[in-house]
Formats: sequence, C-alpha cells, structure tokens
Amino acid sequence: MSKKHINKKAEQMKRWKTSLHEASHFIVGYLLNPDGVGKAGLTANGGVTLFLPTMCKTHLAIATFAGAWGEQSLSTVQAPTLGRKKPPLVEDFTPVETVQKLRVACDTAENDMVAFAKMCLLGNEACIEDYVSRRVGLEYQSRDLAGRARREIVLAAKILFTTGELRRTDMKTILGN
Repeated sequence: MSKKHINKKAEQMKRWKTSLHEASHFIVGYLLNPDGVGKAGLTANGGVTLFLPTMCKTHLAIATFAGAWGEQSLSTVQAPTLGRKKPPLVEDFTPVETVQKLRVACDTAENDMVAFAKMCLLGNEACIEDYVSRRVGLEYQSRDLAGRARREIVLAAKILFTTGELRRTDMKTILGN
C-alpha cells in the first residue's frame, strides 16, 4: 500500500469519526429542541455544530456530551465510500465572512468535555456533590437518548460525511418524514 493511499484512508477515518461526533451533537440536540439546532459542518480542522440561543443549558449539556458518545460507541460502523473527488468542507460552499466567523468560533471554542463540566457546575464550584450528581444525571440522559437515536445518528453522520454539512432540513430524510 502506498503512503498516499494510507494518508487518504487516515483522512477518511478522521472525517468519519468527526462526522459521528458532530452528528451525535446535532441529532440529540434536535430531539431535545428542534428549534435549538442550527447546523453542523466539517471544517479543515475538524467539525462544528451550531446551537441557537433557544437551546436551554441543560439540553445543550446533554447534546454536548453526546458527541463523545457517538465518536466512541459508533466507531465500528462502516463509513460510506467516497469517490475519487475530494469530499467537500463547509469552507467550499459557505460565504467567506461566515467561514471566518466559524474559524474564530472553532479556534476559541472549549473542548467539549471542559464545556460540559462547566455546564454541570452551573456557577456553583463550591458544591462538589451537586456537580457530581448533575454530571452523572446529564451523562445518563445523553447516553440514553443517543443510544435510542443510534440509527438517526448514523444516517446523519453519513450525510455529513459525504456532503460536508448537516441542516435541519435533512431531518425529513433522517426521520423518514
């Protein structure tokens, strides 16, 4: 196997893991609040899922944790095959101003687990018992909802993997409506 072929396979595996991760955020967020999810996209540096201000903090925490669940729990699912053409990224079909804003958001965004931990604290760093209880509850809700939406997450990840973006309008295809 050539080095070029190995690099292409590695890039596709990274793209698939990122697709599973972002699709998990997107689907769990959508199931909790359809009006609270904007869109998800693959960027040159990874992926991003945009949540809208209508998403409450509890739902945002549950959707945030779902990303890691999807990436780990669904990693054995076969990625779709891509043609010879390089698959699109958000940068390929999004206005330059929007791409610049996305890059700033991605560069300044916290790691999902750091953001999740802060959401669990709810500004009350002094009470560790409340934090642990809240974290366990939110993790359970996230894993439970993501596990029940496994089929939808995989379908969403396939759309994201092949097109470079996932929109709320894709939910009709994903949910079969």
